[in-house]
Amino acid sequence: MAAYQRFVREGLKEGHRADLYEVVDQRYLGDDAFVQEVTGRLKNEEPPQAVAVTWEEICKGVFKQCGVSAGAVMDRGKERGAVRIKRVMAWVGREVGGLRTGRWLKP
Repeated sequence: MAAYQRFVREGLKEGHRADLYEVVDQRYLGDDAFVQEVTGRLKNEEPPQAVAVTWEEICKGVFKQCGVSAGAVMDRGKERGAVRIKRVMAWVGREVGGLRTGRWLKP
């Protein structure tokens, strides 16, 4: 806590800094040098490619890995275990398959 208070006090000595309000690239919070560094790194990376997979395949795979049946998950509504499994299915669909989560409710 003392370190944070010291940081704030030192910042107050600088007064108002207009450079902190300049919009460079709204995806990033930081000064020009930071934004250039981050965007430079990202330009060298390949964007992740989605895998061709259906919601049915995702559901079957997650149910198998979790050792549960489709009915056990889909019928439990908001029970903690079912919610956790549904979150996994949504994440896999979105991040791996590039799918939208609205359709997975009907496996």
